[in-house]
Amino acid sequence: MPASNGADSGDPRSDFREAGSHLSLALEPALTMAIWIVIGVLLDRWLDTTPWLVLAGLCVGMASMCVQLVRGVKKSESRGKKRTPHA
Repeated sequence: MPASNGADSGDPRSDFREAGSHLSLALEPALTMAIWIVIGVLLDRWLDTTPWLVLAGLCVGMASMCVQLVRGVKKSESRGKKRTPHA
């Protein structure tokens, strides 16, 4: 197997690693949002406060989703800068 020098070598493992990072960038915010909404629904049922805690969960989920997206994009950009040589 040829040694990798950072360029695209066609190695399926590196392709899967890259796809995994992009997949996590998409899934983590969506799962975070869903978890906060489910927490709100469960607390609403337990405390009989419908729909207030679902709405609070929605707001917290949206805020944390935005934070995760910004962090993920910055992380992805920094990885891209490390791979791409500057002219």
